[in-house]
Amino acid sequence: MRFRGHEIHDSDSGVKLIYSCCAGTVVPLEKLSNDTFSCLVLGDGFGILPSGSQLVSPDNAEVKDVSENSRDITLKTDDGLILIVSLGASPDGCGIEPECAVKTGDMLKIGDVMWNIPEGMTAPPVAVVVTNSESLPSFNIIYGYLDEISQPVMIIRKN
Repeated sequence: MRFRGHEIHDSDSGVKLIYSCCAGTVVPLEKLSNDTFSCLVLGDGFGILPSGSQLVSPDNAEVKDVSENSRDITLKTDDGLILIVSLGASPDGCGIEPECAVKTGDMLKIGDVMWNIPEGMTAPPVAVVVTNSESLPSFNIIYGYLDEISQPVMIIRKN
């Protein structure tokens, strides 16, 4: 992947990549209607306005928690980042109830399905929040449209 004129790879020791969990438009968290995420009280990250129905893991991680309503999944990555992946309300108000495909203790790889959305429906907005983002030396987020899942979105410099 190229970012600001430099080639970046997962294998770069000083770089960590967080991937999209769906196709759609990557937006700042502040653009989401969820006040908890949009005011960055839980940490920094990004939102995605999905264009499809597939929702997958943004990193290799262990599922640490699934909320009671199954719309929030907490992940711990191999290198200690804590991610909350959260589904918002359906933008059309039709009340889509996604089926959670993971449980606490599951080990996920990038691209593993986290939620199943009913066929023919578009997934609700998604927030990906790094709750321990204050410990990151620096990071960049690539905003804009993604036509595929599992594309790099957040580039974290480890040192």
